[in-house]
Amino acid sequence: MPRLPRLSHSFYQSTRKKAVGKMPDNSLLLMFANKNHPANADAYYPYVRNSYFYYLTGITEPDTALIIHRDSKGKYEELLLIPEIPEWRKVWDGEVLDKQSAREISGAKNIEYLPSLVPVLRDLVNPNTQLFYPGRLKRSETVLFPEQRAKSIFRRYFPSNRQKSVIETLNKLRLVKGEEEISMIREAIKLTGEGLELMKSRINSGKVEYELETDLLGYFRRKRSRGFAFDPIIASGANSCTLHYIQNDSKLKTGDVLLTDVGAEFGGYNADITRVYPVGKWSQRNKRVFDAVYRVITSSVKLYKPGTTIEEINREVGELVEGELLQLALINSGEISSQNENKPAYRKYFMHSAAHFLGLDVHDVGDKKTVLKPGMVLTLEPGIYIPEWQVGVRLEDDILITKDGCEVLSRGIPY
Repeated sequence: MPRLPRLSHSFYQSTRKKAVGKMPDNSLLLMFANKNHPANADAYYPYVRNSYFYYLTGITEPDTALIIHRDSKGKYEELLLIPEIPEWRKVWDGEVLDKQSAREISGAKNIEYLPSLVPVLRDLVNPNTQLFYPGRLKRSETVLFPEQRAKSIFRRYFPSNRQKSVIETLNKLRLVKGEEEISMIREAIKLTGEGLELMKSRINSGKVEYELETDLLGYFRRKRSRGFAFDPIIASGANSCTLHYIQNDSKLKTGDVLLTDVGAEFGGYNADITRVYPVGKWSQRNKRVFDAVYRVITSSVKLYKPGTTIEEINREVGELVEGELLQLALINSGEISSQNENKPAYRKYFMHSAAHFLGLDVHDVGDKKTVLKPGMVLTLEPGIYIPEWQVGVRLEDDILITKDGCEVLSRGIPY
């Protein structure tokens, strides 16, 4: 059976080279993978990899570390440190990350075991070395996250050295995807579309939402995906008005809509697609809502081009939704003329952003003021949610920014 897909080790060599190119002479970056966290008894929470660590190394196993050192003459060296696994653990856990596999995955030549970390740092760091860690602005302090782990080591052993977060630099690198990354996203989208077509053929009254969820998961796994990129939303009837409905335990009823917001993961990269189907035939009212959202999404693609921002996209998509809500008689011109600029009338029925970045994380790095450039990948997801009608419609595509505009990567997935 083929292994799960990964990018080539040359890709990770290139990301590390780009990162060190942004570091000053006489500096060092220390980064950790996530740890495994115990849940109950001898069970652990499902492991989630550190996307920044994965971006630089391709390593998905916990408790590994990366050191990148640039000396005073601009020459750099890198060291990957992995846990030393005792033989008895291998009996229980099977194949584990060893030096050879770490070298093959990451392309790093120098591999040591984790206990060497502090001695290596002491050899590399002098009083003038600037220390970098992948810090973030908003994280809980109740768990020792990777960035806090690096900072705690710096503070303990090198308290007088300058210390700085490298997160903004890494975010800028991650925003623009390379060809290998885009190919993984394309494959994730392709699998998502194929899974949706399979699921669509099995929609009928009386089925439970989780039955359709398992159809999708089974298909993704058979195609060498790790599974869902995020908790899937399989929302029928009134559930379609709950933006992040993930219980997926209601029975489908004839006349309902079925909103499916799902994505496959492939090679560490993600798809995020939303489609809406009728259970049985469309009711006239539900079809009007669907058609309204369809007009918005097809009219909004042209907004995706270099130089714009999500903030500008949100404003223009909001105006399109506003026009459709007028046609549906859900808001009126008086409400629009008297609306608060920061809380427009359409927000009653369309309350989320029209876009987010997509990549290693489903909600990837970048914000609403980030200026779009070729190689960036975003979603487009207008919606109209009407609880009093028990109908919510959201349509979502994944879009690549190109030199001349954009490419809808999910264009092949029928609405």
